Formats: sequence, structure tokens, C-alpha cells
Amino acid sequence: MPTPSNLATRLSRFVMAALESGCAIAANPHVATSLGGQYHLVSWQCPESPDLSNLSMEDPRTYLFFLERSHYSLVCADGSIVQMSFKIHRGDLVGHRLCYMPCPVAFDPMELIEDALYDVVQRNLVSGKLDLVRYRGAVRFDFDQNAAGIGHPASHLTFNFDDVRIPVGRTLDANTFLDFVDRNFIAANSNLVRMALPIGSDPTVDVLAIGDRERPHIAWHPVGLR
Repeated sequence: MPTPSNLATRLSRFVMAALESGCAIAANPHVATSLGGQYHLVSWQCPESPDLSNLSMEDPRTYLFFLERSHYSLVCADGSIVQMSFKIHRGDLVGHRLCYMPCPVAFDPMELIEDALYDVVQRNLVSGKLDLVRYRGAVRFDFDQNAAGIGHPASHLTFNFDDVRIPVGRTLDANTFLDFVDRNFIAANSNLVRMALPIGSDPTVDVLAIGDRERPHIAWHPVGLR
């Protein structure tokens, strides 16, 4: 896979291209940070690095927290947040967080001319107008080989509730994740995938445990591995 610095550069180019094209309304460059012991984290650049695993993904306040603290790779034109981070050890992918969080409210794009997205979302959430509220949970693909155990697959999909962990057969690269999000959740005219660069963490690796093969899980065959 790409070196940590090269992967950070690729991710930065992608999110900045998304911003310049109008597919995104906000974006952060990505950086490679040494964690010691030859571990590196490639993630969005942010002044602080809290433990995001402690935040409830079904709580709209988490969305506002991410937005206010700039915890995102990019914010799409519809207000949805995309987070992409990868943990690398000696050239091998050992973890990733690939999250899509839809905007919890509907809003008129014209509102962003005068107000920041944070203010628009907060105002619409407390407006009492239920037709503006959207009950849509986040979708997050997590991978952490060291955290694997019973009920906690190494690679899994979490959605709606934090304790939902659907086993996923392989690790994900950024392009596969963006394709999944673009096809299923983002507006048809977003064009995120069309402009996606070969971002990396490829090739993906089969990490499905034997026990998880015996129950419902998500699996696919990448091109060339059929």
C-alpha cells in the first residue's frame, strides 16, 4: 500500500478536488502522524484528537460536535460528513475508520449564503418543525485486527446503533468506501466517485474469522480475485 505520507497526500488531493468542484462545502487536508513503534495514523488534520469511539453515532449532537471541531475529511454539499482515517504499521494496514454521517436535518442551500452550516443545522433541529428532521443513522466501516474478538469482528459495519457490528469480509480501501457511499447515500449528482483518485490501502485483505463465515456478513470479490 502507499506509504503513510503518500496516502495522506492522495487523500488531501481528493478532498480538495471535491471542495473545488462543489461536491463538498468543507474539507480538511490529511496528514501522517507517527504514533511510535513504527505505527502511523493517516487522518484529517485537526487541532485536537479526542477518542471518537466514545461518541454516540446516533446522537445528532455528535454530528454537531464533528462539524464544530472540524472532525471530518469532507462535508458534502448535502451536509453529510465523511471521515477517512487509516492506521499503518511497517507498511501494512492495521486499522481504518471510514464513516459516513448524514445531515440530521433538511435545509435549503440558500441558507448557507448567510449562515454557517453548524448554525443552520442547530436552528432546524430546535425549530420544532418535524418535517425538517431526518432520522438517518451513520454508517461506519471499522477495522482493527488487535481489537478482534467474540462479537467484535476485526472488520465490521456499524450503523444505527453503536453496538451493531456486522462482520465484513475484507478491509476497505478509500475508493471502495467512497463508491459504496456515493452509490447508496449521496445525491445522484455528487460525482464523488468519478473524480476519486486511486487513493489506496489496496489490495484489500480477507480478515473474516471462521465463526463469522457461519452467520450473515458482508462479503464481495474485488476485481482480479474472483
